[in-house]
Amino acid sequence: MVITGASFPTPDFIKVSPNPDVWDQQARFAEIQADGANRALARLDVLLDDVSTVEGRAQAFQQVYRELAAWRAELAQQPAGQRPGASPEDYQMAIGHSYARDAFGLGTHRSGSKLDEGRRVLAGGMQTPASRLSERLGEIAETRFEAEGPSDEVLQNRVRLPDGSSVAGNVVCRGEAAARQYSVPFAIQGFYCTLTGREEDRRRLQGAAFQTLAKLEGLRAEGRDALVEDPAALKAFRDAEYFIYQGPEYRRGGDATIRTLLAASHTRVFQVAPKLPQDIDVMAYVAGQDGFDQHVASKQQLLSGAAPSESRSAGHGAAAGVIASSSARPKVGPAAGRVGSQSDSRLR
Repeated sequence: MVITGASFPTPDFIKVSPNPDVWDQQARFAEIQADGANRALARLDVLLDDVSTVEGRAQAFQQVYRELAAWRAELAQQPAGQRPGASPEDYQMAIGHSYARDAFGLGTHRSGSKLDEGRRVLAGGMQTPASRLSERLGEIAETRFEAEGPSDEVLQNRVRLPDGSSVAGNVVCRGEAAARQYSVPFAIQGFYCTLTGREEDRRRLQGAAFQTLAKLEGLRAEGRDALVEDPAALKAFRDAEYFIYQGPEYRRGGDATIRTLLAASHTRVFQVAPKLPQDIDVMAYVAGQDGFDQHVASKQQLLSGAAPSESRSAGHGAAAGVIASSSARPKVGPAAGRVGSQSDSRLR
């Protein structure tokens, strides 16, 4: 199968402008991701065809993830791969022992909104696709707080692993706990943020993602051609998606890296390319494991009409080496910043 830009709908969370012309420009990045995904798929074909153990397969998925991270950092040197508020160096910076954050909720990601200190609310500005999604995420977070910790300001995600154990994922904050992350001394109405988990927990979650993908690849290698019709296999892939989003490694560019890896991995394992949900990343941060699974199960689609599998590596040049960018492409806790600013979006 050849992966196309249809696998990568533009995330609403990056549409912080009310101008549809800007959205059209942002949508062009899907073709760049498709190019990277096809290169990643060619690399997976070579690496996975040479191994036969779960560990060897997990290492292959991990290696391609690393190569895609380098590919995304290289893209940041080009205008088409840059994001507002980020330097090219940011895309090479690991989260490490620190953490990264995302703000969402009422008034965030509106174009021109400002903090009204008297009313203690983000007010004004123009509505954008990002602000509409952000408000919906705030409602999801508040529903979770009401169910899991009505009097709490910090909600710790616990992630269930395939072996029955659990690990701490990210945290969702509200009230003063969220405001403090942006150096505001009082709670802001309807304001929330997420913070990534500890480095050791993120690494464990990332490893669980690669192990889960490796086991699915093992089923494919055994001749399970109809894996795409197996509910358990599809559920396992959604688990891998959640694990890797709960275990990010890089401060910038991580979402594009993860989406590209997931599209390539899905195409390898299931022999069909997916259309990833546009909000897959932020739903992983906010909705909790069960909420994420339900959302992705209903929104993630299979794409048809791609070219035969034997042609998928043709022209991508990644079969014998690391994933590299193409010149022929289409065109420490973080420092305190403005509340609700698009520059707070850490992984895109």
